[in-house]
Amino acid sequence: MTYTSMTEAQITNAINRIEKRLDWIEENLERVAGPQYVPMGRGQTRPDAAGVPADVLELVKAGDRLHAIKRYRELTGLDVAQAREAIDNL
Repeated sequence: MTYTSMTEAQITNAINRIEKRLDWIEENLERVAGPQYVPMGRGQTRPDAAGVPADVLELVKAGDRLHAIKRYRELTGLDVAQAREAIDNL
């Protein structure tokens, strides 16, 4: 069966199966990687294109660079210089 010959119900079913697998993968990655792993989530909970989580972006937008760096380090496990560079490049 090609994708062009799939019905809307079949496509929806395939997407649902993929989403369940992705949820399972993220749950297990979080267990293995610990606190430095930031799940991608779905829709509005995903980080922006730069991969920076929304809460870090909010801190940057609020002008709280120090807490943004600290939070980014907590989430990623980066050292201070790496986190500062990532935040400065936003």
